[in-house]
Amino acid sequence: MIPHEKLLERTALLLDTDSALSAAGITEILGMHTATAQRALTQLRARRIANRLEQAPGLTPSSATSLPTPAPRSTRPPLNSAPARPEPT
Repeated sequence: MIPHEKLLERTALLLDTDSALSAAGITEILGMHTATAQRALTQLRARRIANRLEQAPGLTPSSATSLPTPAPRSTRPPLNSAPARPEPT
């Protein structure tokens, strides 16, 4: 079990290694709950985007999110992604 005060630090190290790491991946590596991993990822990615915006004043929020650290990915399909039913013949 990782002490609560070390969660962000450990997650940041993993995110530095693989910027596309998902909450599920962090859960598997660190053994924390998926919701905790997702909160840590969201917080770290938001902080990194804010740092980029401060360092480059001409950067827009949308262009800052398109830089190497990707936005969090969802593993769930969209609600409206049900397969189409074939038309009866």
